[in-house]
Amino acid sequence: CNQKAYIIHNFVSCNRIKEFWTQVTDTLNVYNIDGPLQFLAQDILFGKYTEVKYDMLNHLILYATYYIHKQFIANKPVHVEHFFNYYQQSMVIEKQRYIEKGDPQRFQQRFGKSALVDQR
Repeated sequence: CNQKAYIIHNFVSCNRIKEFWTQVTDTLNVYNIDGPLQFLAQDILFGKYTEVKYDMLNHLILYATYYIHKQFIANKPVHVEHFFNYYQQSMVIEKQRYIEKGDPQRFQQRFGKSALVDQR
């Protein structure tokens, strides 16, 4: 869009970005990941939950905002399917990192529900 690039507009209030977040939450709700979910502006900018059991959601929000930023810098549109493919690849790397540290159970504890997103 042709709006001036402000952080809230870029990550929250742009109509294209609102649609992206709607599709993300719809996908998460289909897989019943701690649903029903609704991301507010402060959730997107600062994270949604403070409890460790919600690490996966905060991780996903962080990756989504980074994905939006990457697409903005490259002057490309955001697509929820492209994002979930990107997120899926990041989870493979994240899991490998935990395995190399010798703590795959910690990965499962923190991100186990993300496997539902991997089934897309």
